[in-house]
Amino acid sequence: MSPHRDAGSPSLNLLLISTDQQRFLLLRQLLASHVDTTDCQLYWCPSVPGALAHLEGFDCDLLLVDESTSQEGVEALGSALNAMADPCPVVLLGEGGDSALTNSDRQVVDLLPDRALNAELLARVIHYSCELNRCRLQMDQQAQVDPLTNLPNRILFRDRLQRAIARADRDGSSFVLLVVDLDEFRKVNESFGQEAGDQLICKVTERLQASMRRTDTLARTSGDEFSIIMEHMPNSAEMLRAVKKLVDAIATPIEIGEHLVSAKCSVGISSYPEGGTDLAGLVHNAELAMKEAKKQLGSSYQFYTEEMKVEAMGQLYLEAELRRAIRLQELRLYYQPRIDVATERLVGVEALVRWQHPTRGLLSPAEFIPLAEESGLIVPIGYWVVYQACKDLGVLTAAGHSDLHVAVNLSFRQFRDERLQDTLIHILNEARVDMGRLEFELTETAVMQDPARVSGVMRSLNELGIQFSLDDFGSGYSSFSHLQQLPIQTLKIDRGFISDLQSNTDNQVIVRAMISLAHKLNLQVVAEGVDHLSQVGFLRGEACDQIQGFLYSQPIPLNALMTLLESDDHIRRLLNDPQVALESIGL
Repeated sequence: MSPHRDAGSPSLNLLLISTDQQRFLLLRQLLASHVDTTDCQLYWCPSVPGALAHLEGFDCDLLLVDESTSQEGVEALGSALNAMADPCPVVLLGEGGDSALTNSDRQVVDLLPDRALNAELLARVIHYSCELNRCRLQMDQQAQVDPLTNLPNRILFRDRLQRAIARADRDGSSFVLLVVDLDEFRKVNESFGQEAGDQLICKVTERLQASMRRTDTLARTSGDEFSIIMEHMPNSAEMLRAVKKLVDAIATPIEIGEHLVSAKCSVGISSYPEGGTDLAGLVHNAELAMKEAKKQLGSSYQFYTEEMKVEAMGQLYLEAELRRAIRLQELRLYYQPRIDVATERLVGVEALVRWQHPTRGLLSPAEFIPLAEESGLIVPIGYWVVYQACKDLGVLTAAGHSDLHVAVNLSFRQFRDERLQDTLIHILNEARVDMGRLEFELTETAVMQDPARVSGVMRSLNELGIQFSLDDFGSGYSSFSHLQQLPIQTLKIDRGFISDLQSNTDNQVIVRAMISLAHKLNLQVVAEGVDHLSQVGFLRGEACDQIQGFLYSQPIPLNALMTLLESDDHIRRLLNDPQVALESIGL
């Protein structure tokens, strides 16, 4: 008889592990004598190794194990059952003696004592054991399978990964773990709705499955993240081809309803055992590699290296120091002037945070703001900047500079904070500043993270008199529709268009068009990154409203700003000979 169940057959396959042939003959006789078990197929193996070989490719519904099986055999059987994705239930035969399986293996569902053995009891035990196992598997599936894709979820995937590690240790082999993150998933969700996001996940799942080998394991381990186990790769070149195939499959535009979506992905790869000697290390290192891949443009993949681990440890240490810096008030606020081109006066400043590190000196934003964004520390830092800027604005007002405007940057991470609007209003009310003199700067990227929420918060604050500017215009999701749909009063042209303005005719055309269209929309225009007088000449000729850059002043602390403001002669000469003007007041 074949050990494989025929299609549509209702019979059950039972496997007996016992050295006693008479037990096999008795069980076969009892099965044949009961109406509910006549279709059961009973197979017999006298040893555990033989049974394990028999189980390969065998649809076994129930294992009947003699409790007299040797300790060594029981341990081998237990290990094999634990390594199976869907192990079959086990019924012990005997008198309930001391069997290792009784206490250690969750697959043991019943004990069939020799003294009470009869056809009726055997039929009930078989029915009960198989039904219990069916319910258990169903509950396990519901708890361990992603309902949207029917893929293993994080819980089941970790189990599969642990089994892959066990196989690799046993065979002396290796495998690779891939962590695949969809870079555009959040934007699709926010732009087209959750249903579109679900469709994207399902279609990416289909593409991944179509591009993988049947032996690979695919799971959905978070909302926009998949994980893949690739075992038994013949060589690194073949593995690399498989990874590229997966990346290319996702990168091809996907049709979602009436929209064509480009689903870029970032893939992190760690290999076992080189890229991690246990489950936690392997997953962590693959995620480190994925984050490194995210730094690249478009879809990309990155293999884990030890250098990444060193860098990650450095980032963790720096994050701890940054948390301490917030608590110990080591942050400082510097101000970069904004000059009105027409009146040649300093009319505003942009508040920029610095970190007065106890051993490394004054750190620029580039050295800690990316980490603050990633860790979420940008939220408390952002609130501190608003608080300190309002406090300094009060000092400037008391000194007679009541017409000066202060611009403060708001991060996209701050807009995820449900308390953003209430916290800002509380800070502003406490400071008692003229809200019309305060301006919040947002980047296009921040707007696109959650357009509806950003717009709502902006409109509420704008009604209080707070102004808004769109920072780094042209460097992100450039769209003039933002200028019409959002309560924006000022457009800041990204320094990338200004840096080579003298020699780049394309940039001249772009900047000219930006200024012209912004003015038609009644927006003020600020040019960032102005470092040369020739740039000033062009911008003045195009009627740019304000200029900001190192030509006039680097970011300076409040006391230096006060000195700058109190020198009327300096203000008048600032646009004509900035260097001489700065030197005249010792800056």
